[in-house]
Amino acid sequence: MFKTKTIFGRILVSNFLIVASCVLVLGTILFAFFGNYFIDEKKAALTEEAVHISELTVFYQDNPSPETASFYEMSINKAAQRTGGIVFIMERSGKILSGSRNLPGHIQGTMPSSQISRLFEGKRAQLGHFGHFFPDTYLLVSAPISYHGETPAVSCLAVPMPHINMYRNNIFRTVLCAILLTFPLSCLISYFISRRISKPLKNIANAAKSIMKGDFSVVVPVQGDNELAALSDTFNQMTYSLKKLEDMRTGFIASVSHELRTPMTTISGFIEGILDNTIPPERHKEYLSIVLSETKRLARLVNELLLVARMEEGLQLNKTAFDLNELIRISILRFENVFTEKNIDADIAFDRESCPIVADKDALDRVFINLFDNALKFNREGGYVRLSVKQADSSITVSVENSGDGIEKEDLKLIWDKFYKTDRSRGKDKTGVGLGLYLVRNIIVLHGGKISAESSPGEYTRFTFTLPKK
Repeated sequence: MFKTKTIFGRILVSNFLIVASCVLVLGTILFAFFGNYFIDEKKAALTEEAVHISELTVFYQDNPSPETASFYEMSINKAAQRTGGIVFIMERSGKILSGSRNLPGHIQGTMPSSQISRLFEGKRAQLGHFGHFFPDTYLLVSAPISYHGETPAVSCLAVPMPHINMYRNNIFRTVLCAILLTFPLSCLISYFISRRISKPLKNIANAAKSIMKGDFSVVVPVQGDNELAALSDTFNQMTYSLKKLEDMRTGFIASVSHELRTPMTTISGFIEGILDNTIPPERHKEYLSIVLSETKRLARLVNELLLVARMEEGLQLNKTAFDLNELIRISILRFENVFTEKNIDADIAFDRESCPIVADKDALDRVFINLFDNALKFNREGGYVRLSVKQADSSITVSVENSGDGIEKEDLKLIWDKFYKTDRSRGKDKTGVGLGLYLVRNIIVLHGGKISAESSPGEYTRFTFTLPKK
């Protein structure tokens, strides 16, 4: 049982109506075609017989004898028997000169003159009633009898329509049997096709309901290689993207909550201690410095979130001409204390003294700050940071490499996602929320460049990006 309001029901009903209409039209066409074809074939066969009788009649007139008379009569009766009709010879006056044994006696002189005229005018085949001559419907075929340059008579063959209709009915029954055999098969095929089309859609609808309830683990089966399979595959990809987005959202809420709660707890605790004199006056400066540091940390987090929002809305770059090498030197100086504290070696290689570029200076400054911050944060004691700048005619290639734990292969393709952190335990990354590399990639792409990452776990991590000079 199915509902016609469902896609399955509508497709099935539509296919049923299409098949029924096609079968009906095809059956009608075949019946008409074969019926007409049979009548045409019958006309041709009767005409051939009529011509033969006309020739025999001329031969008999030229060679009258008991033998030719007997042969002539036998030939006429055989022709009547072969065709299932009536054979007769008619003069222009309508008089019947001779005929087959089955010629009715009452038809003598009863054919309408208009019909006789049509026979002598060359209308060889006529279908219809012929007055009292043939009260039923007959197929009448004639052939002129030419004798000494004149046409004194015609030979006629008349076949009753019931005889012809018998053959047409045989054709009709054959077509009907073909329809009765084909129609159920077509309906069965339509049923399975409709089910095959509607089932993937039903699976997608059920999966969508599960996703609406928060279950992103559903997977729609992908069968075949067609539009529905492509739709199912796209739906699965969308589900995977939604799951990633949900995981990132959950991770983002947890990360931001942690990042906001820790400094705010520290700030409120130290300020309360200062206000109620729990912290002695001589240590106020020390604790206020910590409060200032935590405030800057909060400001940095808010700025990163605002920058992400601006990028998603369409960040407009403020491009100016400047020296990229000089920007890199200034960025490295910001981390001078970290290099010294962790005893990390800085290896900087510029292929030229200066590197002129037209770009957004502040945006690229954030790129280098994030890359250097990660290179130091995830480095080991006594390790290294290597930076190289190579210039071509129209592009600049920058590489930043550091020693350390590296990044696992399965994490490399995820590091560019928002809020993704390889250090989920926060053992080394105590300040970030997983937005740094997302911002880096988007800034490089906005400048028309490309960035990639490669790593060997336990050895090194290298970020390489290219920028157009102009």
